Amino acid sequence: MVLKTAVITEESKLTALVQAVEQVRAATTAEQVWSQAAAYLGQELQTHLASEGRTGSVWVWLASYDPVRNTLVGKDGVVPNPREEGTLLRQRLAVTAGDVWQRVLQSQTPLDIPDWSKEPKLGEWATKMQRLRPVGVTLYPLPGGMGVAWLGIPHWGAALRPDGKLRVRLFLAEMGQQLRRLAEQHHRQQSRQGGEFLTQVMLKCRPQSSYEERLALMAEQVHQALGADQTLVYAYDERANHFILKTSAPRLRREEVVPVAMVQGLYQNLVLGELVVINDASQAERIPISLQFWQQYNAKALLAAAILAPASKQLLGFYCCLSRQPRNWEPFDKSVLQGVAQLAAMLSPLAELSQTLARLETEQKVYLG
Repeated sequence: MVLKTAVITEESKLTALVQAVEQVRAATTAEQVWSQAAAYLGQELQTHLASEGRTGSVWVWLASYDPVRNTLVGKDGVVPNPREEGTLLRQRLAVTAGDVWQRVLQSQTPLDIPDWSKEPKLGEWATKMQRLRPVGVTLYPLPGGMGVAWLGIPHWGAALRPDGKLRVRLFLAEMGQQLRRLAEQHHRQQSRQGGEFLTQVMLKCRPQSSYEERLALMAEQVHQALGADQTLVYAYDERANHFILKTSAPRLRREEVVPVAMVQGLYQNLVLGELVVINDASQAERIPISLQFWQQYNAKALLAAAILAPASKQLLGFYCCLSRQPRNWEPFDKSVLQGVAQLAAMLSPLAELSQTLARLETEQKVYLG
């Protein structure tokens, strides 16, 4: 009879795992995935306690990892007192050198901590999350360095036994795949939205009478669509070897001249027609841009796309979006800025033709008196 009960218990654990995996696969948003994951992991911890004849509260904290800011971003979880402690689940914690979070993210293996209160390197957790006080904890890395699952019980020892760790590992693998699938769907949707955005911009450009007005209109549209703190359009003067600010959103009254030497890394990439993506200025050694440029606009992140002459591919200038805080530029942001820069390049010969016709008309009037 005891053997039969043990078999049923193991079957129930596998049944719960299968049901949780099916729910995650059916999720249509990342928020649903995180919520279902928190519920399943809380259930797994309760099952672990019950199998040992124990009772008590359990804790779950799920966080994604932001490599740009080197932080863990709380997504969901389980706490004994949701009304009082629920807000803690959305905390953002810095990952510091040598702390327990960095160890888990780098090793990509589960870490058992028998007594959480004795862990010496908790980082910001020690102050921001001090109200969550389990005893035994198991830290589990999410697949591919996506984040961390923090699991706690009110008793000394690991929060998960080997069989529980195996089930959690299988579940988290499915969870990671579903989050990636949803992210890919989101990116495809953003790409379609980017195409629709450019179509609308082209239609709005038609009534504009001059090239400069079209540049300004496109800058304003990009600024609104991306939610940047500053959007700039620079023209390149090859003879003077500097960039001249043509227009911006919001509009700047001053005239800016930026020597190429100040943004050498940016210039080198733009000449090659490459999109320049800087999520965090403090970690942009590969693309050297002087501190003066960043301070001039009080910026910490940059996205720039070259305006290249259609035939000669010479650099005419660039569109640039700036953020005052580090920012992960989305595929939508990149496709929109590249598309607008290409549109500006396509319109540039028309601008030259309009100027030529205007000059010829003026000369003809002067000639005819």
